[in-house]
Amino acid sequence: MAGMMSEAQRLSSLPSGEFWQGITCAVFESPDNVRMMPLTYSEDLPAELNNSSAGLAFGPGAQLRWTKRDAGYHAVLISDRGHVLNGCADPCALTAEAEPEHVFLWGRRAGNLLFEDRIPREFAVGVQDASLLYPPGTQLPPDKSRLRLIVQWYTFPYTRPFMAEDGVRTITGLAHVSRWVRVAP
Repeated sequence: MAGMMSEAQRLSSLPSGEFWQGITCAVFESPDNVRMMPLTYSEDLPAELNNSSAGLAFGPGAQLRWTKRDAGYHAVLISDRGHVLNGCADPCALTAEAEPEHVFLWGRRAGNLLFEDRIPREFAVGVQDASLLYPPGTQLPPDKSRLRLIVQWYTFPYTRPFMAEDGVRTITGLAHVSRWVRVAP
């Protein structure tokens, strides 16, 4: 499976595009909150996303990561469907590594909050019925005290100049980048 990575900076709002159709979940943060919520494709994004200081939206087709800076949003898109952010001058082709990996977040529940030691503050998952919310159609794990994320790793070649004693030289290599694919039981 091949992918594309693109970035755009100084955006006045989160980027729009067809890639949102492949996104089913978002983790977003503000100065006082970190939340995860399921997403359904719509032309209008939920206000919580546009008002967040940083976030990550993901699904089977793409992942969008953003940070709000003084000059506007900085966004990076990884897409398995060839989508590229508008305004990106130099998209990068990615090669998927073998199989996706599984990452578990374990914690203790208190209402709709998951307390996980590796996350420095409470992590609100969903907003309904004081339970961990998974995207629609996903079965809950029996203990309801963990989240399992499916993560896909990609590689891409890079070339970078560096200063040596005898002048400028070039380093080439493979860089690795990961993308959240989905939440699973």
